[in-house]
Amino acid sequence: MPNRRHLAERRLHRGTIVDVVALQWVDVVGLIGILAACGGLYYLSSRIEPHWVAKDQSRFLTVAEELDQHGIRIGRKRDVRVHIDEESEALLVSRRSFLRPSSAVWTIKSRSTISRNRNVYVLRPASPTTDIAYLALRVPQRSKMTPRLDRLLEITGEEATLRRQREQYRTERGATADATEASGSPGSPPPDPPIDRG
Repeated sequence: MPNRRHLAERRLHRGTIVDVVALQWVDVVGLIGILAACGGLYYLSSRIEPHWVAKDQSRFLTVAEELDQHGIRIGRKRDVRVHIDEESEALLVSRRSFLRPSSAVWTIKSRSTISRNRNVYVLRPASPTTDIAYLALRVPQRSKMTPRLDRLLEITGEEATLRRQREQYRTERGATADATEASGSPGSPPPDPPIDRG
């Protein structure tokens, strides 16, 4: 028959194992909770798109995406600073980076609406030396910069470019027609209708 001291030691040993197992489960659950919280914060940080506009509306901060020549996104979204000059139709876009800050001049090509509260302005490089084909600026529709960007779009956008090309073509065509009439040789006259001999 085991003595009392032996039974007490056995109970103490069994309790220690239970305590260690319970402590390990608490650690595992706590670690899972910490990882889940970090994942949630990372997801929220990727969803938040900062936007700031200067009081004089000459500069603003927004999110941009680099696009290839087919309009497919390259890489991830980046925060950029945009400077608009009153006397220019172009935008100076600077990438916010401590390691490789870069700046380039862009013009607005087109605009699209991706949601109820956000516009995307697609920019093309002012000089074709850049590695990126297009840049997409994501701007809230209620931003103070939206009317100004829309005005620039009317000047430099695809529709404005096509309109100018059409006007230039009509002007050149009209000048050619005027020159032909002034020279006294309007071209070959229309042929006479055939005579009906029946």
